[in-house]
Amino acid sequence: MTDIRTRFERLFITLHQTPHIEVLDAEIGPPTSEEEIQTVLQRTNGQLPTGVETFYRALGWVRLEWRHTVQEIATGDMSDQGFISILPIKEVFDEWEGIIWWAEREGDDDDDIAERQQFRSVKPFDRFVPEACVAFLQPPPCRGGSDNSWGQPSEHVAFHYCGEELYKTRYSFDEYIDRLLASRGFWYWPQTLCTETQDEVATQDFRKKMPLLFEDYNDELFQP
Repeated sequence: MTDIRTRFERLFITLHQTPHIEVLDAEIGPPTSEEEIQTVLQRTNGQLPTGVETFYRALGWVRLEWRHTVQEIATGDMSDQGFISILPIKEVFDEWEGIIWWAEREGDDDDDIAERQQFRSVKPFDRFVPEACVAFLQPPPCRGGSDNSWGQPSEHVAFHYCGEELYKTRYSFDEYIDRLLASRGFWYWPQTLCTETQDEVATQDFRKKMPLLFEDYNDELFQP
C-alpha cells in the first residue's frame, strides 16, 4: 500500500479545510514495532492478509471523528458524523472474549456453546462505533481438539454488528482502506459493501448525503 500514512494525513488536512466539516479528533499512531508484528504472526499461523503488514509497519492505529454542519441534511444525532477507529494490530488479533464472543459455561449444551461462540472468528480492525466493526475472519482453534492454534485470517473483510449480524464482503484489506479513505468514515458506510444491508437507512442516507458533502464522491466504489 503506497504511502498510507501520508494518505491519512492528507485526509485529515482536507477535512480541516472543508468549511462544513468540524473535525473533533484526528490522530495517527506511530509505526508498529517489529516485535509486535512478530508476536501477531505467531497468532495468525505466520501469515496476515495481503497489505496488512505493510499498513501496520507505516502506522500503529488511526482515529478520526468529524461531523458536518449542512443544515439541509442534518439530523442532530450521530448520523451527521464520521468515525474511523483502526485498532493496533495486537488488539486486532487478541481473543475478544466477553466482547465479541463468550466462553462456554458449566451446564451449556452444544447449542448454547455454538450460540455463545458463533462469532469467535471475528477479529475487529476498524471498530468505528462500539456496537459495530469491520473485521478479519480467522478460524478459531477446534473445540475439544489438541491443536490450540488459530488458522490464517481470510483475505476478504466482513461487517459485524456485535452479537447479531455478520456479513462478508468481496473486498480485500487494501480495497477496504481505499474505500475507507474515500468515505471519510461517514456514518455506517461499511454497510454499502454488503448485499444484505442495501436497504438499511444508513446505506441509503450515505448514498444521498455523500455527494452533498464531498464533490469527489464516487458511488461505484461503494457497491456490494
